Amino acid sequence: MNSSWTNRRMQIADNELLQGGIEGTIIGAKKSTVSLKLSAAVHLPNGTKCGHLVASARHVNTSLDDMLSGKPVPCALTLVPLDKFDPLNPCDVSWWRGGGAVIGDVRAVQ
Repeated sequence: MNSSWTNRRMQIADNELLQGGIEGTIIGAKKSTVSLKLSAAVHLPNGTKCGHLVASARHVNTSLDDMLSGKPVPCALTLVPLDKFDPLNPCDVSWWRGGGAVIGDVRAVQ
């Protein structure tokens, strides 16, 4: 992971899952994916509490550096329940089988 990305604040734009948007801090990155610790926990409709989010850039020509530039980057967003988060592999979503995911824009907070 590029160390300049660590602890950078990111803004997730308003969408159907995260109404009003939310901020998070980068805690991990892998290829075109970042793991964010959310500024506040998000509760899914089924009551599951999520404290992290994994954002993966949707387009081939988009890099994570684009996110740090401050411009919005379309991403696949997956909320990570507290019991699924792995601090040794923060970008892992291999457990995901549905729910708590949406497409949305992510950008650095300047």
